[in-house]
Amino acid sequence: MAEIRADRDRFVAFAFAAADLLIELDANRRIVFATGAAQTLIGVAASALVGRPFVGLFPPADQSFAARVLDGLAQTERIEPIVIPLARPDGGATRVSLGGCRFGGATSHYYLSLSHLVAPFSAEIEEGRDPQTRLLDAEALPDVLKRVSQATGDASVSLTMLHLEGLSALQQRLSEERRNELMGEIGAVLRLSSSGGDAATQISDSEFALVQRPGLDSGAIEAELASITAAASPNRRPLSVRSAQVVVEAADLADKNAAQALAYCVKKFSESDGRDFSLASLEDALAGMVDETLDRVAQMRTTVSSGDFSLVFQPIVDLESGEVHHFEVLSRFAPGESPYEFIVFSEEVGMAAELDLAVCEKVVRLMASTPMAAPVAINLSGKSMANQAFMTRLIRLLADAQINRSKLLFEITESGAIDDFDQADAFLQHLRGLGHRICLDDFGAGFGAYTYLRRFAIDFVKLDGLFLKDGMNNMRDQSLLRSIAAVCAELGAQTIGEMIETREEAYAAAGLGVDFGQGYFFGRPLTSPTLPPLPPPGSAAF
Repeated sequence: MAEIRADRDRFVAFAFAAADLLIELDANRRIVFATGAAQTLIGVAASALVGRPFVGLFPPADQSFAARVLDGLAQTERIEPIVIPLARPDGGATRVSLGGCRFGGATSHYYLSLSHLVAPFSAEIEEGRDPQTRLLDAEALPDVLKRVSQATGDASVSLTMLHLEGLSALQQRLSEERRNELMGEIGAVLRLSSSGGDAATQISDSEFALVQRPGLDSGAIEAELASITAAASPNRRPLSVRSAQVVVEAADLADKNAAQALAYCVKKFSESDGRDFSLASLEDALAGMVDETLDRVAQMRTTVSSGDFSLVFQPIVDLESGEVHHFEVLSRFAPGESPYEFIVFSEEVGMAAELDLAVCEKVVRLMASTPMAAPVAINLSGKSMANQAFMTRLIRLLADAQINRSKLLFEITESGAIDDFDQADAFLQHLRGLGHRICLDDFGAGFGAYTYLRRFAIDFVKLDGLFLKDGMNNMRDQSLLRSIAAVCAELGAQTIGEMIETREEAYAAAGLGVDFGQGYFFGRPLTSPTLPPLPPPGSAAF
C-alpha cells in the first residue's frame, strides 16, 4: 500500500511539475474534477469549475476550437500541447498550453493539463487576429515561422498555403450567424492542424498559410475544409480546396528585411486569388518575389537611414487673399522612382515609421538652420501612429528641437490604418499641446473620414482632390461639400482643397466655403519653401 501511495504521489508531482491546472472531464465533456491554479489562470476557484462544460472555459470565438481539440483527443487518445486562451470573468484571457489524454473507449474520461503560457507573440500581433477565425494576420507569418523553428530546432520550416475557391461568394449567401460559424470552424481546423495549435495565419478572404502539425498530411486538411464548406453551402457542394507548400529557411528570417519581404510577398501572391495556385508556381513565384523584394527593401532602408532623399515644398494658398499659408513637405527619391510607389511600398513592408521619422529629422534640421518664410506640414502615416516606438522617438526629437513649433504642422495620411483611436488621439493632442497644428488628409476618400473627424480634435481638414472635383460638377455633392466646410468650421477646423488646377476650380472651391487651396494652379512643388510675390491689389487674388 505504501508503494502504491508513493507511486501516486510521484505521478501527481510529475503532473504539477508540467502543469498549473489539472482537469478531468466525463464522457459528456463536463468537468468532474479540477485542482491547481484555477484562481490565477481563470479567476475562480478550482472547486467552482466542477459541473461546468469544458468548452465554457474559453472565449466564444475559441469554443469551436476547444471542441475540436476534444474531438481529436477522442480519436487519438493523446494530444500534443495546444495553445489556447482561457476566458476570465473580467473579460480578459489567459493563454495556456493544453495537453491531455483519454483511454478506454466512448465512456472513458478526459484527463487534461493546462499550463500558463507567456504570450508567444507581441500585443500588436495578438490584436491582429481575425475576430471570426481567430487566425493570426499575414504580417505575423515571419514570427510564426521563427517561433516554430526555435521550438523544433529545424533549420527550415515547411509552409503550407491553402486556397478555398469561392469562399467569399459562399459567405455572402449565408446569414451573419452562419457565416461567423463557418469561419470559426475553418479557423478551428487550421489552428488544430498547425504546429502547437497557433501557427496558422489568414492571408486574404480565401487564402490561409500554416506550419502543419508533424505527421499531418495536407490532404486531411483539404478534406476537412471541404466537408465544412459542404455542410454550410445551401446546395451542399464543397468548395474546391487547393494547397501548396514552400520551404522557408529559418536563418533568413533572422534578417528583418527578409521577414518583411516574406510577409509582403505572401500577401501579394494571394492577390492572384488562386490563379495558377500550385506547388511549382508557389515556389517559383514566391522565391522570385522574395529575392526581388529583399533587394528593394535593402535599397529602401539604405535610402532612409542615410537620408539620401530630397524634400520639396508645395504651397497651400489662402483662397481669399491669395497668400501662401503653409507648404506641404513632399519627399523625392532616386531619379525615375515614383514617390507615391516608394511610400506605398514602405507602408506595405512595415517601413512607414522609419521613413516618416527620417523625413521629420530632415525637416527639423532644416528649420533649425534656416528661417522659414511660412509654416511647413509633414505627412505622418496612420501606420506610424500605430507604432509606439515611432511616437516615442518623434516626441523626443521634438523635445530637443530648437524650432518655432507654430511653423511645424503634421498631416495625417492613411488614417484608415489607425485602430486604437484613444492612443492616436492622445498622441495628436500631445503634439498640439506642444504648439503643432494637425491636419487630417484625404477627407471624403472613404467612409471612415467622419469617424476621424468626430474622434480627433484637429486644426485642418484636407478634402480629397477627386471628391472636390466631383462636387464642382454635381449639385448634390456641392451641397455635401458646403455642409462639410460648415461642420469643420463649427469644430474649429479649416478646410483645404486638393488638386486645384485651374482658376475656375479655385473660384468654385472658394464658393463652396473651402478656406485654402493646393494644386498646380497655385504652384508645383518647390526645392525650398520660398514665398512667391503677392498678387497685385484688385487682382481677385488669382
